[in-house]
Amino acid sequence: MRNVSRKALTESTDHPSITGISAFPTKRIVLFFVAAVVFVSLVVYFNALFDGFAYDDNYQIVQNHWIEDITYLPKIFSEGVWGFMGVDKGGNYYRPLMYVSYMIDYALFGRRPWAFHLTNILFHCGVSVLVFLITAKLLRESGIVDQSSEGKKRWWMYSPLIAALLFAAHPVHTEAVTWAAGLPEPAFAFFGLLSLYFYMKRETGLDRNMVLSLFCFSAALLFKETAIMLPLFLVAYDYSFKKGRLLSTDSIKRYAPYLIVCSVYLIVRVHALGGLAPGKRRIELTSWEYFINVFPLFVKYVEKLLAPVNLHGFYFFYPIRSLAEPRGIISFVMAAAFVVFMAVTMKKARPAFFGLVLFIVPLLPVFYIRGLGINTFAERYLYLPSFGFVFLAALILEWVKKKYSRASVFLGLLCFALVGLYAAGTIARNPAWKNTYVFYDDIIAKEPAFASMAMENTVMDAMDYLDKGRLTDAVAALQYVTRLRPDYADAHDKLGIAYERLGLTYPASEEFRIAARLQPASADIRINLGNALFAGGLVDEAIVQYQTALQLNSSLVEAHYNLALAYEQKGAVDEAIRHLEAAIRITPQNPLFIDELRKAYVLKGKGG
Repeated sequence: MRNVSRKALTESTDHPSITGISAFPTKRIVLFFVAAVVFVSLVVYFNALFDGFAYDDNYQIVQNHWIEDITYLPKIFSEGVWGFMGVDKGGNYYRPLMYVSYMIDYALFGRRPWAFHLTNILFHCGVSVLVFLITAKLLRESGIVDQSSEGKKRWWMYSPLIAALLFAAHPVHTEAVTWAAGLPEPAFAFFGLLSLYFYMKRETGLDRNMVLSLFCFSAALLFKETAIMLPLFLVAYDYSFKKGRLLSTDSIKRYAPYLIVCSVYLIVRVHALGGLAPGKRRIELTSWEYFINVFPLFVKYVEKLLAPVNLHGFYFFYPIRSLAEPRGIISFVMAAAFVVFMAVTMKKARPAFFGLVLFIVPLLPVFYIRGLGINTFAERYLYLPSFGFVFLAALILEWVKKKYSRASVFLGLLCFALVGLYAAGTIARNPAWKNTYVFYDDIIAKEPAFASMAMENTVMDAMDYLDKGRLTDAVAALQYVTRLRPDYADAHDKLGIAYERLGLTYPASEEFRIAARLQPASADIRINLGNALFAGGLVDEAIVQYQTALQLNSSLVEAHYNLALAYEQKGAVDEAIRHLEAAIRITPQNPLFIDELRKAYVLKGKGG
């Protein structure tokens, strides 16, 4: 029998991984796990493809002319996110690659919602795969993985797989992935983690991996400003997994290119926005109150990450005024415990410290309450930080497996069960972004105080739709308003106008009747009702409404003129002449009224 060397045996069984993670497992296993992560990512968000546009989508995609033509690229890169609406300066968002992505989707598929949702989902697939690859590499570098032959048999990569599946299915990600306008989160996370991955693979100097890392870092910055925290990831990685000194000449050379990219980005951002973060929130607090409210905000993020229930798209900001409040005490204690835990792991468990860095560093910008929008807390801000959460879960799994191998099997099964629960929660949550009104209803069901804001926003949208002739959209918006507040007379009146312009006379008259009943002293509503009745052939009823309008305001020229037309149609020429003359007294030299008066005299037999 021919002898086989140990080296040859190793080479024949432990194929190099395509990821550069280790000499084992085989390419086939890695690809299988990657495929599993992609499959779960697609399955949990598949029903999101049937959603439409919601909330800010209607502005940033539906009404955004910038994404329609490549000639707008200079504006996209030189102005803020809301520049297409004529807002020159003052916003806090500079995200040009978001609109470049929208431009590509528009060029390929028009404004079909599924295409924009698919882009988000594909980015999410990519991020989930990177969570798997980076977690696997970090676990190997941490030394916690059992690399003995017996350890290999235990399929150590199931920990990175579980981490990636937890990330892929976590319900708190639905806002970032399902909402088309949430694109910056998965996009910047994808390029940010890809930058970290290439950095981890670098060898010496400005090699190919370093160049790719810098390119991805630049792309991440242009998708979302939070990416500026990435260099802290790199420093934390070197500290946690490398033995070299952080302040050495070599480390300065490594970090310098990233700092140069940051500097260039900040210069461009300031030029586009007129400042680093020129927009300020409406609620004013003292400097001390801004500071202490960071603690309950931090606790809120931890809460939603650990228990992703009662999720919705808008959280009101209820600030604390003192740390002595119960919420202040609890949140301060929890935040302090987190800081102490970071300090302990920094000395004694550096891989765990890196996991905590992955969680807290991307959140640091959203603790700047003064510069945030009206919704200070948002689920989408947890998208990248949740990587730290799942990485810590993988670390715990590997530690348990190493110390208590039998218990690790049970813990692993529990994690897979949690993936199933997460997946069910995500699938159930995706329809909340079906359209703006379903989105609002979902929020109102969990945050009733949002109803007034939803109504205010929808009324503004409806007026905009009416002005632009988007009558079907106006009808949908106004129907929603009247459902939220049935006693809102002006909404019924505007809905009647929209129906009337669509040629739907009967629905228009019904809405005007409701408006007149709710606001009987409105002469304008009476005229609108009269017009709808007149158009529907109910001339006598129209005359009653015009007369009522004149009783409320005798100087309404439109009521006089329309009443004259109604009398003409009934053959009451004298009454028609009387109201036409009244209209001319109010607006002399009006050619329309004069011409109609001449016709009335002809009908009466008196000539011109």
